[in-house]
Amino acid sequence: LEKEREKIVRTTFKLENSKLFKFYIFRFADGKGAFMLNIHHLISDAWTLALICNEIIKTYSALKQNKETETKAIYSYIDYIKSEKEYQNSEKFNKDKQYWLERFKTIPEVATIPGSVKENIDTLNQRAKRKQYEISENEVKKIKQYCKENKISLYNFFMAIYAIYIGEISNLDEFVIGTPILNRTNFKEKNAAGMFINMAPFKINIDEKKEFKTFLKEIAKDSIDMLKHQKYSYQCLLEELRKRDNNVPNLYNILLSYQITNAHQSADDVEYETEWTFNGCCADNIDIQIYDLNDTGSLNISYDYKTSIYHSRDIEGIHERILNIIKQVVSKGEIKLSEIDIVTPEEKEKLLVGFNKTDLEYDENKPFIKYFEEQAEKTPDEIAIVFEDKKMTYRELNERANSLAYKLRENKVTNNTVVGILLERSFEMLISMLAVLKSGGSYIPIAPDYPKDRIEYMLEDSEATII
Repeated sequence: LEKEREKIVRTTFKLENSKLFKFYIFRFADGKGAFMLNIHHLISDAWTLALICNEIIKTYSALKQNKETETKAIYSYIDYIKSEKEYQNSEKFNKDKQYWLERFKTIPEVATIPGSVKENIDTLNQRAKRKQYEISENEVKKIKQYCKENKISLYNFFMAIYAIYIGEISNLDEFVIGTPILNRTNFKEKNAAGMFINMAPFKINIDEKKEFKTFLKEIAKDSIDMLKHQKYSYQCLLEELRKRDNNVPNLYNILLSYQITNAHQSADDVEYETEWTFNGCCADNIDIQIYDLNDTGSLNISYDYKTSIYHSRDIEGIHERILNIIKQVVSKGEIKLSEIDIVTPEEKEKLLVGFNKTDLEYDENKPFIKYFEEQAEKTPDEIAIVFEDKKMTYRELNERANSLAYKLRENKVTNNTVVGILLERSFEMLISMLAVLKSGGSYIPIAPDYPKDRIEYMLEDSEATII
């Protein structure tokens, strides 16, 4: 089933003359069965999937018990489209528009979570993978208790936690996180199938001097304000912003989705569970999905990430740091944003202790350059240096340093001669340093962007005879 499911979700929909959904039914040798719905996001959101799932299970339960199946009045999606058109010509639309334009009077820099893959990023490439984690029921209870005590929702809690991490890792105090909003504002819409959600740009402002609880309340207030104006679409906002400045980009490339949908709430006599299969595509750099489809009490956190930016280990690191932040804010009564450690205790130990274990026994009477030459002789074809997209072996590095050393000696560089090296960071800088040492001299590094007076003073003070 797993292979078949993967194959199905990766099958591309034909957008023209297609119903944009397919049902599959499976029956297994052990008497169990399954159904699968593959549906395009153009016509469905997560709430719709839960509605369909619950209706199928209720119908199945009724058939098992030889009961008549219920037929409910269906609110047509066409009715929703009509209400949307009415909204676009209403005073409410104008008020919502003004709210969002005022919110984005200034456009913040787009926040990023750096990845370790350094491919040339093709923005149209949506190939992605999903890495999924589970927060245990016990841990979720602690978080829920914290939220209850502070009169805050789980959604706002997680938005605040991820905002702290993204702000720190991006070195930004103002940025945007994309978030989907249900956009079902009445009973009829909550019982209708279709694509209702709006994407909303959640603008974050971080002041490290503030207490976390204060920041949390600000997130909650902004969230309520945003919900009051949720019907105004993100696309409309972008169009308006681009009228002012045609170069306005997408406001975010990180999305946080909190799925409150429960697809496991009907028919006590039917044992079943639901699964969400990822289709291998992601429009943003990274989508963070928080959900509990089967009402287990635990929470799933899935990271859908572009493989052109992130390795699996990058995602592991992100999730471990998120858990570390949660642990700190839940366990400490009062904590300022500036007091929250982004790195985990293990990472801190490595940074403060592991990387400083640099003791090494060596012959103090033996010059460093001799150690380098011995290594070049042992491993001539191993990579010695890497800079940007270039590499150089020990043999190449040693030969080029020797060549320059000969030139230096021709220019009377010997023991105790000071040589100025005026170069940008490059292969040539390292070659020059080794060449000076090989010739017996010593070097003084000088940054090319230093003021002229400072460069002249350094050369004069060091008594450098050659650059």
